[in-house]
Amino acid sequence: MFHQDEVDFIEAKKNLNKQALVVLHDIVDAYQKGIFDDPEKAEVYCNVLACICEGKITGEVDNTTMEVKWALTEKYISYLETIRSSIATGNVVAGPW
Repeated sequence: MFHQDEVDFIEAKKNLNKQALVVLHDIVDAYQKGIFDDPEKAEVYCNVLACICEGKITGEVDNTTMEVKWALTEKYISYLETIRSSIATGNVVAGPW
């Protein structure tokens, strides 16, 4: 699923809905920190949102700091391990394509 396949609207919506409260909390936090005012930070933040929609990361609010801690999903970790194994065996075509 993760290798350049686009996630359809329904799947993206499901992935986002699973994290809705965490995402809303993080958006407010990002606003308060001025992340949206810095073009580079805003671009990185949009990539985080895309990863949420793609099911690559999941978040959890730390109750002591009230900040969101993002982590890779188990499914995405497995995918990355597959890529790592392919690279280790030399079963990869060098890019750019």
